[in-house]
Amino acid sequence: MPHEVFIFGDSHWRLFFPFTNHGDPYICHEQDGIVTLDTTANELSGATMWGLQKEETTHKARLRILNTIDEVGGVENVGLVFGEVDVRYHWQRYYLNGKINISAVLQLLNGYRKFIDEQLLNGRVRNKVFVYYGFRYNTAQPELQKHKLHRVIEELLPFILQFHSPRVITITPGNELEGIDGLVRPEYVCADGVHLLPEAIFPQFVFPILKEHLL
Repeated sequence: MPHEVFIFGDSHWRLFFPFTNHGDPYICHEQDGIVTLDTTANELSGATMWGLQKEETTHKARLRILNTIDEVGGVENVGLVFGEVDVRYHWQRYYLNGKINISAVLQLLNGYRKFIDEQLLNGRVRNKVFVYYGFRYNTAQPELQKHKLHRVIEELLPFILQFHSPRVITITPGNELEGIDGLVRPEYVCADGVHLLPEAIFPQFVFPILKEHLL
């Protein structure tokens, strides 16, 4: 019987598929007994990690995730991809006097952890939650503050999530996405300069982690 992983996320949810998923309904991918299932077909594009802590937000991501899982009576595994929008559009929340506000970042990540612990692992998800966080921009100076913030979140995420619960598995590619210039390597980034290429990210960073913890 295949191991199913229900995928939720902002527009980067595509990283759990080895092809560019345009959000068609019922998309899934099966490989070596692991199935990744599209759940919301890009309808949560723009949703934030911060918003998962709240009942009412523009995208209602929290309610969409919980309702989707409840409708099928719970699931074995979930994959989450949130946080890029928090940094790209709301990075000012996490800076204070020109420096990264670690307290604000920890508050964000602990809220993410609380959502996973209290809403997913407390009955809705029977096995594991796979959390992807690894983003880079391929522009230099204009995105420097966001780039630094991405790195800090990526470094802290395993300590906040995975070390708190062995059922949470973090996927953080880190500097492997970067070239010697510190920018995202061209083979990993889409033409829009923001989204990473699923065809490259899934087989190299995501699927090996799924295999390690599910097979």
